[in-house]
Amino acid sequence: MKPKQTIQKDGFALLTLRNDLRDEMTLSQYGAGLYDLKIEGISVTHAPKDYGEYAKSSGYHGKFVGPIAGRLEKGKIEVNGETWVLPLNENGNSLHSASLCFAYKPFAFLPFEEKDSLGVKFFASFQGSENYPADLDAYILYRLSKKEH
Repeated sequence: MKPKQTIQKDGFALLTLRNDLRDEMTLSQYGAGLYDLKIEGISVTHAPKDYGEYAKSSGYHGKFVGPIAGRLEKGKIEVNGETWVLPLNENGNSLHSASLCFAYKPFAFLPFEEKDSLGVKFFASFQGSENYPADLDAYILYRLSKKEH
């Protein structure tokens, strides 16, 4: 029951977790995203089925957003009295940190198996830049129960 890993043509990994109830979670290394979720064999997610299209899409489709989730008017954020301007991507605003967003980054990952669950821990570091005033470590954990919904 260990997580199954497949490598896509663009070099990013997809990791699939399955339990005894036909539940299946497919996770993407790109954006630490939930690419597909099936409950009792039925897909309950909406994302491009072609992985290349998924990876290139400006839609977030279950990918991890941040370092800022939300819309910043004119891309401006104030930290300790200093104003920073993030890249703009939506009608003169910055939505979900624009090009700095984690949704567009590859994550390192560590699959794991525990007594009652399977999972994947994703992690990435974000080094502040002239457009963002902080360093940040992000950890995202997905877990699928082996025998329950």
